[in-house]
Amino acid sequence: MMITYKHERYLAQAIESVLMQETTFPLELVIGEDCSPDGTREIVKKYAALRPDVIRPILHERNVGMGANARAVQEACRGEFIACLEGDDYWTDPRKLQRQVDWLDANPQSPMCCHNVQMIDDATGQLIRLHCLPDQKALLTLEDLLLNNPIPTCSVVCRRESWPALPPSIQRLPVQDWPSWILISRRGPVGYLDFVGGCYRLHGASVWSSQPRIAQLRKLTAIFEPLEELLGAEYRTQVQAARKNMQSRIVDDLAYAGRWSEARAEALQYLRMPPRRFSPPPGRLAFFGRILLGLPSRVMREAVIQQPA
Repeated sequence: MMITYKHERYLAQAIESVLMQETTFPLELVIGEDCSPDGTREIVKKYAALRPDVIRPILHERNVGMGANARAVQEACRGEFIACLEGDDYWTDPRKLQRQVDWLDANPQSPMCCHNVQMIDDATGQLIRLHCLPDQKALLTLEDLLLNNPIPTCSVVCRRESWPALPPSIQRLPVQDWPSWILISRRGPVGYLDFVGGCYRLHGASVWSSQPRIAQLRKLTAIFEPLEELLGAEYRTQVQAARKNMQSRIVDDLAYAGRWSEARAEALQYLRMPPRRFSPPPGRLAFFGRILLGLPSRVMREAVIQQPA
């Protein structure tokens, strides 16, 4: 499945990276085009005319937004597996899909698998870093995914039967991929295949990567309230702990940026949050104390631990 909006510069490469896939099974590329003001729709139409055996376009008559576009494309998919690719990213390994489907066939207990991708600076074409760390776990549980999202969207292949119909509380969130992976992992561990199979572009027009890091962290924090309700009492403590962990990262980033008054407000919010109220993060008593007392220092700033989003 592919969603696209204002991707005129990138879309042809994304589509070609799907068409180059070498598989023993037939492919269907469902593309949702959301009334782009540039030439994106014409590119979709061109490729659909060239490869009607593979490409099925969904051309919205009005702009419906990213979430609704993704849901429309997902519901239109007819295969046993769904792979994700947005119109400004692309795949690099021609056997990516075959490798992932083979893995899922061999691991019926897993609903989904993913792989590493390159993160590319669109302005320079240079590799910034790989998305996943070298010690990435091979199987990711729900508890793992609550604490961190190491899954690049363009790397996902999921069993269609395991893809959840997102409830309204998730549909309203500014971020829907991470909670989707968490909900999918209720069916079993998510597999991580240790190969680089795609590229994620960092560019100024990107809905996500163009935002400041602190704004990203605040939006990510919003996922935990609906997840606490959806996952129920069994995971309540883990969801609350994950939310506090994200809150701690906001405090760190604000302190690193020298925004001490904001850091103090966020630190107070952290202390009020369950499951362990009025307790600073492990090993961070002095750090939180200086923030709360309004005593920033150069040493304190240099001590802030930076974590990837």
